[in-house]
This record gives sequence, C-alpha cells and structure tokens, in this order.
Amino acid sequence: MADKRIEVDENLLSVIQNSITAGMNEGMQKGLAEYDRKQKSNSKMKYDKRLRNTALLLRNYRNFKEHCKNAIYEELETIKDKEDADVIEIFDKIYDTDNDTAIVKSILKAKERTLIIIKHIDNCINFYEYKASTSKNKEFQRRVKVLRKLYIDDEEKSFEEIAEELFVSTKTVNRDKKQIIQDLAPLVFGVDGVFMS
Repeated sequence: MADKRIEVDENLLSVIQNSITAGMNEGMQKGLAEYDRKQKSNSKMKYDKRLRNTALLLRNYRNFKEHCKNAIYEELETIKDKEDADVIEIFDKIYDTDNDTAIVKSILKAKERTLIIIKHIDNCINFYEYKASTSKNKEFQRRVKVLRKLYIDDEEKSFEEIAEELFVSTKTVNRDKKQIIQDLAPLVFGVDGVFMS
C-alpha cells in the first residue's frame, strides 16, 4: 500500500481555519442575539401579566370588600346553630361533605387572604394618593380622582360620568386608567411590577 500524503498549503490551511472561526463567531452572535430577544420577550410578557393582574385587582376591589363584609362562613355558623334540616341537606348536597368545619375553615382562610390583598391594595392606593397630593402635576391629581371613581368609591362610575364630572373627554379617562395601572403595578408587585428592557 502506497503512502498517500497530502501536502497542504499553509495559506490554504489559514483560510480554512479563519473561515471556521468566522462561522463559529457568526453562529454564536446569532445565538446570543436570539437569546437576548427571548429574554426581552419573556420580560415583556411578565410585565404585561403584572399590568393585567393590577387591572384585575382594581376591577375586583369592590367585590373583595363585599366578600369580606359578607363572607358566608358567618352564615354557616348560624345555620349550624339553628340545625335547619332543609338548609343543611341542601348544603351537604352542594358540597358533598361530612365535615362542615373544614368548609368553614376554608372559607375563613379565603376571607383572610382577601383581607390581606385589600390591605395591600389600600396601602398602595394611599401611597399613590399621597404622591399625587404632594405633586404639582394636575394630571396626576386628576388620575387619583379617576382611580377612586372607577374602582374605589362605593358607587362605580362610567367613563362618560367621570368625563362629565372632571370636564375631560372619555379618551382622557381611558388614558388615565391605563396610566393608573402602569403606576400602580410596581407598587402592587414591587420590583416584579417593573418592566426591565
């Protein structure tokens, strides 16, 4: 068998090595750019989720208050004391349980968690109102009024009613609502409520 040796030109070898290195560098750059794009996308999705959750908390604020005021566990205790057979029978069919106290404890726990959320939201709103009251920015001060009328006050107002009361357009009320949610997200969720690009 004859020994076949291939002689490689040093210049050709250098060109091949440089081509391989350039290809690897380009591939790594594209991979890093794609990774960075995905990280930014994930960060934006988390931020959008925080905004949606802040809006959801505000929209349900009155319901949370009502839930805590009228939590059914107090009624269950009354029903249990009265031993109203019909009500207990219906209750048992709905929940299919032998242990009323477990249900009562579960409802009580839900009420306690809701109270914690309400207290946290109240603290955030109080801080937001304080910031507005110490600001000379009239738009910021108006946003607090919009916040109260949309979500906090006992009587919920429509965009049209708020616009009329504050002598602004419904577009301004909608824009204020969006800004309120953006402003409150970091207060409600802390650093997780801040979008980092």
